Amino acid sequence: MLSIKSDSDRLRLILLGILCTGFICVVIALCMQMGKAAKTEEIPIEQLLQQYWQEQLAAQPANEAAHEQLPKEMPALTQVESNADAAQGQAAEDQAAKDDDAQEGQADQGGTPTPASEAAEQDGKIDINRATAEQLQQLKGIGPSKASAIVEDRERKGSFKSIGDIKRVKGIGEKLFAGIQDSIVANP
Repeated sequence: MLSIKSDSDRLRLILLGILCTGFICVVIALCMQMGKAAKTEEIPIEQLLQQYWQEQLAAQPANEAAHEQLPKEMPALTQVESNADAAQGQAAEDQAAKDDDAQEGQADQGGTPTPASEAAEQDGKIDINRATAEQLQQLKGIGPSKASAIVEDRERKGSFKSIGDIKRVKGIGEKLFAGIQDSIVANP
């Protein structure tokens, strides 16, 4: 501990305190300035994706076949998302079509419907146990993603015992069911 014996010692301690306080203030100010200078730049996701896409194109010139298959510009972000949804829905539709073709046979060259598609739509109602994703999209409020979810649920868990069982599909609640219940059947 320091002992203060005279007024000059007090004066020195006060000046030392002032100098330390000033030094701390300068350090804090410098840190704040450095923090402002080091702030990261916000870059929109579209710009980042465009840069990534261009790097991928530039990295593959050795493989000309792969290089020519890639588009020259990255599609818009919303187009990429919708293409992913469409591809997922298309995969479910393709699988459903393969299953129907294997069970019922294919349509003839004249474009007449297969027995499976006729069975899926009887009396103006759609049979949720046989309908393809495309047919399910005819229902009010059912788009590509819900239609493929219905088909996938049916393939995983088995056929619907009643029309109310369609509510087990994620995204189909009471309100949507009330709007489609008069348009669907669940034949065994």
